[in-house]
Amino acid sequence: MITPELRLEIELSGDEPVRIEDPETKRTYLVVREEVYRKLKELAAGKEYGSTLNTSEEFGPKETYPALDRVFGEGWNDPKMAEYDVYDRETTRENATMKKVEPIVAGAILALAGAGTCVGADEPGSLARVPYPEGLVAPGTLPTVAARTSFLEGPAVDAKGDLYFSDLIGNRILKMNPQGAVSVFRPNSGRTNGNTFDAQGHLISCEGAEQGPGGRRRIVRTDIATGDVTVLTERFEGKRYNAPNDVCVDIHGRIWFTDPYYGEDRNSLELSHESVYRIDTNGQVTRVVTQPAIDRPNGIAITPDAKTLYLIDSHPKPGGNRKIWAFQVSDDGSLSGQRLVYDFGRGRGGDGMRLDVRGNLWVAAGIILPRTSGETVDVPAGVYVITPDGKLLGRIPIPEDVITNIAFGGPDRKTMYVTAGKAIFKVPIEVEGYALYPPKP
Repeated sequence: MITPELRLEIELSGDEPVRIEDPETKRTYLVVREEVYRKLKELAAGKEYGSTLNTSEEFGPKETYPALDRVFGEGWNDPKMAEYDVYDRETTRENATMKKVEPIVAGAILALAGAGTCVGADEPGSLARVPYPEGLVAPGTLPTVAARTSFLEGPAVDAKGDLYFSDLIGNRILKMNPQGAVSVFRPNSGRTNGNTFDAQGHLISCEGAEQGPGGRRRIVRTDIATGDVTVLTERFEGKRYNAPNDVCVDIHGRIWFTDPYYGEDRNSLELSHESVYRIDTNGQVTRVVTQPAIDRPNGIAITPDAKTLYLIDSHPKPGGNRKIWAFQVSDDGSLSGQRLVYDFGRGRGGDGMRLDVRGNLWVAAGIILPRTSGETVDVPAGVYVITPDGKLLGRIPIPEDVITNIAFGGPDRKTMYVTAGKAIFKVPIEVEGYALYPPKP
């Protein structure tokens, strides 16, 4: 059986299979993509899910099946490979059985781990093979989201350890204290999305224009002690912003924010572009990068020395960017040297991000249930940790849609808070996260 200690999470790209050896049973399992599994079923003349496939006996000589050679690579027919159990990555989920499972969520992540061991489908007590109720629901029917009642975003932690975050659908800013009690900080947030703190402990917020009416489409600063709100900018060259999305502040006090638009109705837009802006300490606003150099700007972060600006470029249309860019920042705040850090390819790319003290990017990305034709499950939901030069260090799975952003908190900044759908997740980490505020003692 697969033990909890294994905590196997399979990430697949292209047609590459993943082989897993279970040290307890000495069995080897072959995990493949859904389309590859279906091809295997065809070639195996209707073998059932979870059946053992011996490549030598079932498929005959390798040269007879060039498709399998292409899928599995050289040596797939080697007798040393012995037997492999074949599983469908797209229809297997955490604590899944070791045999056939019905499709529960299209594109769910394979995780043969979790709180307990996997149970054989034909063992007593297993419900994994219970079919759809015959005559009542069509086999393979999947649920769709009928309504969302909250959409959490924009986490930011203050000096007291309080977490501020936005609920776009609820049109409010909430506050969670270190004990986990949640209260309403601002009942009418103007559809606030991203939040951050400047070096003085003021809350900088992006009042947007999505997830409902009443968006104020501006950047504001709130004095936490007094509650006073100052509008920093609400127009560029006389035109209202689209829907300010995310924001960061550098050591010089300059504020950087993104202004995309993810809504369907664009009739209210006054600007003809989706861009990134910088607010200088004297209040002057400069557009620093725009289309076509980028597709749709979203998450944003700047290094502690204010020398590198990172930008998530995330457009959900088919073929749209799902990229992370880096820019060199000059002393006057202008950008140059645009370079690609990471490309998520298909699926749902990055949303928000933060940096740790080692310079790594912690990026909220992916989705479980795609919302549009441009979103796929190629990027599983989670926080992806990426080095400045683009090496993927790993992923922390987050079992919720839609994962949006993160913030570091706790006395040593080794607690990661994640906004996702209707929940706040808290994850202990082993590296200190970076934040301009509160200052380190």
